Amino acid sequence: METASVRSNSFLASVGAALLLAQWGCAATDPSPDLMQYYGQGSAIRATTSGTGGAPAAETGGAPAVQGGAVMTTTGGVPSATGGAIMTTTGGTVVAMTGGVQTATGGAVVVSTGGVIAGTGGVPPATGGVVSSGSTTTMTINFTTKTLNGQYAPKNVGAVWIEDSSGKWIYTTDYWNSQLNSGKLSTYAGVGGPAYCKDLFGINWVTQPPPDVVTSATLNGHQAHSSAWPLTDANGAPVPDGTYHLKIEMTEDDSAGATADFEFTKGPDPFSLTPADTNPVTGVKIELK
Repeated sequence: METASVRSNSFLASVGAALLLAQWGCAATDPSPDLMQYYGQGSAIRATTSGTGGAPAAETGGAPAVQGGAVMTTTGGVPSATGGAIMTTTGGTVVAMTGGVQTATGGAVVVSTGGVIAGTGGVPPATGGVVSSGSTTTMTINFTTKTLNGQYAPKNVGAVWIEDSSGKWIYTTDYWNSQLNSGKLSTYAGVGGPAYCKDLFGINWVTQPPPDVVTSATLNGHQAHSSAWPLTDANGAPVPDGTYHLKIEMTEDDSAGATADFEFTKGPDPFSLTPADTNPVTGVKIELK
């Protein structure tokens, strides 16, 4: 990045010291474009440089050093200052601030006050109405069904889905069933869960599932299941952070079987849950990544 010193020296070489002083003298009302990037929102643009005999002040790494809200010191050619401007830098990256200017590490804004973006690794999350980080992108679900000694055991049908805190169906991750048996998953059907299965001829979908939903016909035995929720609704729209329920229903009968209910909180932080076994599942592992 071109520093103020490089620009000043270049200008001095081309038009002379008199024009240089004239330029710096009007910097408070007509700052150069590069100065504007150093003095962001809520910061005062410096009025003049300081030095001796009209020349720029002392430099470190090629950038001017002054006080009083202007460029103060540099490390690696980037200005640092007090009085509402950029405060300190390391290797060309802003790392601290005063007066509401961004604070960063390695190029990513990490701390803020007064409504300035806060984040980690370049992702802007945080508080006061600022955009969420969205650092988690998927939730994986693993478990094995177990028999309930139903009429048709070990054959079974089932569904895995997400509900919000009000009990509204959000997304189905796994569905193993046929059109004839779809009504047997009464809990799932009761919240409006779609029948992601083929018609009676096995040709057309009763309801076309999203591409990442795991589907199959009635299973002949109990087995391990693995699926994932992309943290969206069925239309692909991201859902807000908050409390949700993972539900797993399975039956081996013409009537309702059992439904497991696992509450969790979706947020920016990953987690791994291994709840206790409960009908109709065992070995449950839920991971937000």
